[in-house]
Amino acid sequence: MKISRIFLLLGIFLTHFATMPAWAQTGRFLPRTVNIPRYDHNFPTVSGDGQSMVFMTTYSDSRKYELRYTWKEDGEWVRPKPMPLVQQEKTNYLGGYTLNYDGTILYFSSQRSDGIGYFDIWYSVRSGRNWSKPQNLGMPVNSSTSEGWPAVSPDGRWLYFTRCGGMVTDRCVDCQMYRAKHRTGVYWEEPELLPMPLNTGHETAPRMMPDNQTLVFASSRQGGKGGMDLYWSRLEDGNWTPPKNMEFINTEQDEEVVSIPAPGNVAFYGLSFQGFYWVSEKFIPREDQPLRILQISGKITDAAGNPIDAGIQIYNLATRKQEQLVRTGEDGTGTYIITVPEGKIWDFSVLPVDAKYGYYSERFDVTDLPQSRRLRRDIQLAPAGPGTQILLPNITLDETTLKADEGSILDARKLIRMMQAARVRVKVSTVIPPLPEADTTSMPSDSTFSVLDSTYLANSDSVYTLEASTNATEFEELLPTTADMELIGWNRSQAVVDFFLAQGIPERFMEKGVITYEDALALVGEEWSEDRLLELVVIEVIP
Repeated sequence: MKISRIFLLLGIFLTHFATMPAWAQTGRFLPRTVNIPRYDHNFPTVSGDGQSMVFMTTYSDSRKYELRYTWKEDGEWVRPKPMPLVQQEKTNYLGGYTLNYDGTILYFSSQRSDGIGYFDIWYSVRSGRNWSKPQNLGMPVNSSTSEGWPAVSPDGRWLYFTRCGGMVTDRCVDCQMYRAKHRTGVYWEEPELLPMPLNTGHETAPRMMPDNQTLVFASSRQGGKGGMDLYWSRLEDGNWTPPKNMEFINTEQDEEVVSIPAPGNVAFYGLSFQGFYWVSEKFIPREDQPLRILQISGKITDAAGNPIDAGIQIYNLATRKQEQLVRTGEDGTGTYIITVPEGKIWDFSVLPVDAKYGYYSERFDVTDLPQSRRLRRDIQLAPAGPGTQILLPNITLDETTLKADEGSILDARKLIRMMQAARVRVKVSTVIPPLPEADTTSMPSDSTFSVLDSTYLANSDSVYTLEASTNATEFEELLPTTADMELIGWNRSQAVVDFFLAQGIPERFMEKGVITYEDALALVGEEWSEDRLLELVVIEVIP
């Protein structure tokens, strides 16, 4: 029996703390809506968005641990609700449960009578504020042995769990960590044993952090402070780093689980104080935090506000490899929530299941992310019919050659998919730059200025030679004209069309065009910078 089992499962706290409050080192209890004095409250698991929590409490008719579910309203935890369909004191593994990232599914370990092995992994789905009758996760995850400590990665791609030589409801022995890749729906692929240096003899409670790279787990390996200690390891270029002891929380007693939130600085856990356990929160030292992340969430709808079933694709722009795929239609709300770690440029795309709709594409550069943050993206998709416009801010042209970069191929693939599915033609328009303003205030009178043609005028023979003059009118007359700016736009448009043609789109399905700077600004809003706006490509479906 463990003397103390500390469960640290974090919700995502994306508020940056400029200075640590007084409770940073010692931790603090959650309010009395969660912690009722003179009762035990322990084993919290908090959803990735920080808005819902499941924990156990002895504040019950039986005075024994029972599951409770609570959520936040106006930033405060509400009175917890029982979970009668999930609660089974004599069969559930004590504290062996986790919420998925958006708090809609609870995974837990139980030895219910209709299972496959001794202890199996089960799941319950939330509908509104109620939880469904649990379902067995099935084979190949569950086996004739004992599976426990389930936790799904924030991106939903991996299920981490243990297989143990022995389990009863409050302890386990000879456990090793596994993971299984998500296949489709509720189905998972054949589990794989996690390698050394993660598994050494007895490891439990693997939890993947919101960066989808940092794994926290418990181990009885040598070199710890005593009993079960908490460690973390990070997956870098396909290899796990040597596990690091989380000394800020480990003691001579047993610590079993830690889970770090998106900013990586606050943990929820069960704190023993004056003979009772209290659900508490505590700051995490920077050296034990996961990578910083950008959390993107929102809703995908049509023009009438109806949810649209779509896939959210996340590509690593450097490798052009898909790293995440999130489906919005599984709960019928059209909502999504994803996280991407710092250090990369990510291509974010919304591809509707119904091919009659257009698509959405954007890039997020988090190569230098000073702190974790969250971003709201509510996206409205329109049917891909005549007049439908799709904004492509990710077609990047070289300033010298007007050739599109390799990352632009991702956008070409999305456009081809839509055109094939909807059987449409498109017009490709780029933005006409605004006329530069004349500035003669610093013009010398004793030298000659030569302004060479823009790289955007690659097909033009124009060269402007400005002779020295103090006459402002003459100077302004020699500046580029509206026709020159339009030529820049048309040249860029032709370059983008040529790029799409090179990717396999037949010429008869494409036209080139231009759009004024003012019209482009009206499409995207004031938050776009001028440099970004000038790189915009607008796709319009035409008859």
